[in-house]
Amino acid sequence: MILGMEIALLIFGIAALVRGKFSVGKDRKVTGWRARLLGLICLTPFPVAMTAGIVIGVVAALDGRGEPDYLVIAGVEVVIVVATCVIVALLGKAFYAQQRREEARPAFPGADGFGVDPGPPADPDNPYAPPRTRA
Repeated sequence: MILGMEIALLIFGIAALVRGKFSVGKDRKVTGWRARLLGLICLTPFPVAMTAGIVIGVVAALDGRGEPDYLVIAGVEVVIVVATCVIVALLGKAFYAQQRREEARPAFPGADGFGVDPGPPADPDNPYAPPRTRA
């Protein structure tokens, strides 16, 4: 089961890095740099698990044991993979909400029709002059 989760994280991570799109649910897609960041996070269990395995092996060797406890290594790997999945899910949800807010925000004040862009000042040499009104 953990191997399947790791393979899925690998596939989703590479796809998100290449395409710049990451699906976080039905009809919900994160795009751009946020999707690529999620893809990068999907790939983090591999170096983290390898580093943890090396540390556990070195500690076992320094304690005088011949081989490390494989149940500890498996447990650490389970924690790393599950934590990565939870982090990706939570960040994906937050990124999607942030992306929706940015898409709904007008490009400049007045672009939504509620405010009016006043335009440049009447006297371009005087920055304190009142703006021209457009007719």
